[in-house]
Amino acid sequence: MKRALYVAAAAAALGSTGVQAAENAVYGGFGTTGFVLGYSRAFSDQFGGRIEADAFHYSRSFDTDNANYDGKLDFKAAGAFADYYPWRNNWRLSAGLFAGDNNAEGHGTPKNTTYTSNGVSYTLDGQRLDFKAELPSVRPYLGFGYGSPHRPNGGLGFFADVGVTYGRPDVTLTSTVPLPTPDAQARLDDERKELQDKADKLTWFPVVRLGLSYGF
Repeated sequence: MKRALYVAAAAAALGSTGVQAAENAVYGGFGTTGFVLGYSRAFSDQFGGRIEADAFHYSRSFDTDNANYDGKLDFKAAGAFADYYPWRNNWRLSAGLFAGDNNAEGHGTPKNTTYTSNGVSYTLDGQRLDFKAELPSVRPYLGFGYGSPHRPNGGLGFFADVGVTYGRPDVTLTSTVPLPTPDAQARLDDERKELQDKADKLTWFPVVRLGLSYGF
């Protein structure tokens, strides 16, 4: 009789272990924030949290009405999020923060280096325009996604995120040669405003990512 009880207890223990839910997961993927590597934890079947690191580098050429530019975007940030699983499954709502030094910068060449001010012609030989667009160091995030560390037996899965961050970039523009007249400075200010208008498109930055996760 005692032996039978021991066997039954062992079987029950093995059975409960087999259906034990994972509470932790690591994940990695790629998206609009670049490469992402993170850790998530389930605090209950409806609440969890995540921390992650993101890195991205992108180069492109573009132009304005008055200049041609070569620029690059560097995205290096850490993220921290609170997750809510309203249906107690893999679908979640997320809110959190991205923090890091993220900026776009580059150099431009004016299409025309000669201008006239008060009847006098000026030529800015060798002029180069240096720009920098800096995003706020901390930006809020709101979105929804798929993927929970709280699942039976853990193991391999996948995750997805769709959301948006908010942060208006601040653009600076400088000339590599001295500006001889107020008109030249006014032209530079107008060019900076045009660059600011382009950079403002990054204020609401879309976050779309896909990847794999492993629960344990």
